[in-house]
Amino acid sequence: MSEIRMVVPDELDKFLESQVRTGTFSSKAELARAALTEYLESISTVSGGYDEETVFSPEGRIYQMEYAREAGYRGKTVIGIEGKEEIVIAADVTSPELGYETEKIMRTDSGLLVSGSGLSLDMLKVIKELENYELNRYKDLKYALTEIFHDHSLSRKLRPLGTMLLIGAKFDDETYLVEVDSSGAHRRMKAGVLGNGKDELEEKLSEKYEEEMDGEKCEGICKDLLKEVDNLQIKKLS
Repeated sequence: MSEIRMVVPDELDKFLESQVRTGTFSSKAELARAALTEYLESISTVSGGYDEETVFSPEGRIYQMEYAREAGYRGKTVIGIEGKEEIVIAADVTSPELGYETEKIMRTDSGLLVSGSGLSLDMLKVIKELENYELNRYKDLKYALTEIFHDHSLSRKLRPLGTMLLIGAKFDDETYLVEVDSSGAHRRMKAGVLGNGKDELEEKLSEKYEEEMDGEKCEGICKDLLKEVDNLQIKKLS
């Protein structure tokens, strides 16, 4: 361990001595080291703590991001389809036998239709943070998503968000269906699936999808693909 020597004003030295007398730290050196470490962690992502907790694998992946993504894969199924004039989102809201139905598809004050797979509280956090942005264009939505998710991949005080999202939006009379990964990577989709059974359902969805479908046909496809679901919630954005 390297040794660092420093000169401090008398006033600061007296303050350090008073803190040591409280018993929290055994010496002024220990106190100074703790303060310096805390400061460096607050301004930099290259501190030892971050490296220990958020590590790149040899393949270039971040371990915590992989765990967060897995939460999205294991969540309940969500399907979104962009039709000719509206977006249809369907979600599995099956709850325990004695539980009440939960709201899985949210309509925000800014006019977005949002559903997700994975950790529900993380999804709600993203929705709440999106309300802080002025979303007048698709470009604004992309920027907001990038900023929200990216913040959770930088600081050791935050963890990656364990949710994947399907977002329906409308800007200048044009509808957008956006799929968002746990890393914050997002792309515009004609149709998409999140959660349990994603790969199999996406394959079936690609076979059934047609350009310029009306909302009724989009809804019918969602119901057909999720016919095994006990409780299905469907909402539209037009």
